[in-house]
Amino acid sequence: MKHKKTKLVVILLAFGLLGVQAQQAILATGGNGDGSGGTVCYSVGQLVYHTIAGTNGTVTEGVQQPLEILEVGIENNLENDIDITAYPNPVIQKLFLRVGKEFRTGSMRYQLFDIQGVLLSNRVVNGNETMIDLSAYEPSSYIIRVMQEEKEIKSFIIIKQ
Repeated sequence: MKHKKTKLVVILLAFGLLGVQAQQAILATGGNGDGSGGTVCYSVGQLVYHTIAGTNGTVTEGVQQPLEILEVGIENNLENDIDITAYPNPVIQKLFLRVGKEFRTGSMRYQLFDIQGVLLSNRVVNGNETMIDLSAYEPSSYIIRVMQEEKEIKSFIIIKQ
């Protein structure tokens, strides 16, 4: 009798386990986020997801929704119409920043950022042609932002090989 009960329990467990499903995912990363509006747990790399919409917004479960803000372009400065170029692009070691005849000594700076937006260099543009040595940096994409009196004049995406 004891043997029959054991068999019955094993059979019931076997059939019971067939209906059990667990989440499975091979994830790249994940974590928790806390804020004034609540707490959220997230994972990156999950293939299955579900979206819930409400009156205050939407939530996509299981999928990280990145917000990328990258300002690269020309801010028109009709007063000065400054001509700025960066070459060669792609670059191996030395990048040249050429400013047209409108250059005023000490009024321009360039900032070098990595692709994540970390400021790597902030220097004065020292003439109509400024050499920027990129030999110490890894091959990647970089952003050069040219400023005049704290106002952005032009930005470039530079590819270092």
